[in-house]
Amino acid sequence: MRESEDRKGGSGLDRLFHEPSRLGIMTVLCGSPEGLSFSELRKACSLTDGNLNRHLQTLQQAGVVMLHKSFVGSRPRTMIWATDQGRHAFVHYLHSLEETVRHALQVTVRAQQGKGKTAARAPVMGTAQVTGVGEGGSG
Repeated sequence: MRESEDRKGGSGLDRLFHEPSRLGIMTVLCGSPEGLSFSELRKACSLTDGNLNRHLQTLQQAGVVMLHKSFVGSRPRTMIWATDQGRHAFVHYLHSLEETVRHALQVTVRAQQGKGKTAARAPVMGTAQVTGVGEGGSG
């Protein structure tokens, strides 16, 4: 089993991105192609230094973010970017999440209309599958 398959639950959603803090980090980074400093990202995501650092390590190990450490004068500065691979995987995750939410809404509405009879026959998940980081194909 590939690492990306290990990260997916039965819903097809990649747990790497599904964790709320990492979802926020990737959302902010994908909206900032020029990258952000550690402090800018920390403020944007309302995380502590330790929490942000832990999540960035996880994302960096998966190859979806890149960190560059340097000095500005005598002060250390860490810049963070989403990698192309990370942006691609995150977009696939968002499409899968969107389909999952749409399906959940349909099942819930049908269950309310049919008092639960149609919900028992409805599939648990739609057809969306996220192409994991480092996998080929179009998901």
